[in-house]
Amino acid sequence: MAGKTQHKGEKSLWDIAIDLSAVPAYLEGEEANSASEEATLVFLGSQNSGKTSIALRLSDRDEQTKRTIALEYSYSRLNRGAKLSRDVIHMWELGGGTSLLKLLEIPINPSTILSLVIVLVVDLSQPEIMWVTLETLLQSLRSRVDLVLKEIGDVSLINTLQERAIARVGGEHRVRHSGV
Repeated sequence: MAGKTQHKGEKSLWDIAIDLSAVPAYLEGEEANSASEEATLVFLGSQNSGKTSIALRLSDRDEQTKRTIALEYSYSRLNRGAKLSRDVIHMWELGGGTSLLKLLEIPINPSTILSLVIVLVVDLSQPEIMWVTLETLLQSLRSRVDLVLKEIGDVSLINTLQERAIARVGGEHRVRHSGV
């Protein structure tokens, strides 16, 4: 900094820019070097639980909600922080509660597994079906993810996914693995 003295504890504009461009630990690697990032969100849950409302709010769209038929796709481009590029979020919404779970093979596949985010939405106003729905959805998700990981057959990928999960939620949570 020519001509100016910097007080102890103050950051220069350059230091701030470096801090803003820092990549979280769980994104280090190939994804961190790309100009924009992509994520795949899959919304599933009870019928009329608010999945569409959450997806619309996330994408900053002010539309009237309508009933989801089977599996619906939409996407959104989001600016994040000081990045000049825009991130893309691919959003899949499974309608029909637990009746159309076979369709999960479309959004959950080998090409999306590294960027996959599952959003489970349950209707707390219906406790009589909430637990059955939640257990059915979790079991189907586990089966689908295990099948995709078997299809890929890469043990290092499983380790990468576990490391990313630990980085996101912290080391005190145990990551369970079904032995794929």
